[in-house]
Amino acid sequence: MKTKITPHVVLAAVLLFVPSAFASTLTWDTSAGAGIQAGSGTWDLNNLTNWTEDGGATRIPWTSSDDLAQFLVDGSAATITVNDGNGQVGALGLRFEGAPPSFGNWTVSGDMLQVGAGGIVNRIPSSSVSVLFINSAIQLTDSQTWSSVAAFNNNNTTLVRVGGNISSASNPTNLTFDGRGLTNAVSQGNTQPRVLLSSSL
Repeated sequence: MKTKITPHVVLAAVLLFVPSAFASTLTWDTSAGAGIQAGSGTWDLNNLTNWTEDGGATRIPWTSSDDLAQFLVDGSAATITVNDGNGQVGALGLRFEGAPPSFGNWTVSGDMLQVGAGGIVNRIPSSSVSVLFINSAIQLTDSQTWSSVAAFNNNNTTLVRVGGNISSASNPTNLTFDGRGLTNAVSQGNTQPRVLLSSSL
């Protein structure tokens, strides 16, 4: 189905998505050690216990596309591999924050990932290297906003790269960008299905 892409640059106050009172926020945690370890691992449905709701004391599986997925980047590179083998993996939204990797990238790859009204929020601060690569195909299950403190682009020099196809589970679906002052908001076409934002900074 066709997705309506709406370029949108916010220069003043930004209204962020407020999750439903029924949504839980699950944090990526790939190790049984104390606290949260945001390492490489597989994101699947109802199987692997790579998530926590209590700061790492208890690790649980991902069970609902109504929950928010939070990734606390700890300065190290990691790869999250989406696996739809047990059912379609989806989330109300994705949030990335923390310290950028000193070497390498944070990458979301593998099977298609559904994303709901919470959209994608990148709060990883700028650094001298690429930080966040989203290579999985993204299917939008609701209208949403993607926001970032760094530019979205489809090359290796920009801090957030969306490399997979973007589609819609329903029609129409609006995808809005909170560009935080970025210019040249959207480039798209049949030969280049990727969305890119380029920075004037």
